[in-house]
Amino acid sequence: MKIRSNEEMYLFEKAIDSCRNSVLLLTPEGEQYDLKTPFGRYQGISQLLKSRKDGMEPEIYTNSAEDEIVMFEFLRERRQLISA
Repeated sequence: MKIRSNEEMYLFEKAIDSCRNSVLLLTPEGEQYDLKTPFGRYQGISQLLKSRKDGMEPEIYTNSAEDEIVMFEFLRERRQLISA
């Protein structure tokens, strides 16, 4: 996943804040950041903003079905934003 605009950033941070448990970002290099912590969010979002030449992007994981639904809703809103 990659963040491409201020609107996407706002929606993503809103989704993270809506999650009850950890939201983990895993980079292709194996680094892991908990986006629910201040330092993890800072480091993780910086990874989402980087452009990679190999096309591999960080992935997002949640610890509960409820949080997974929140992130799927974010992806749906993001898709609508991109197609608008």
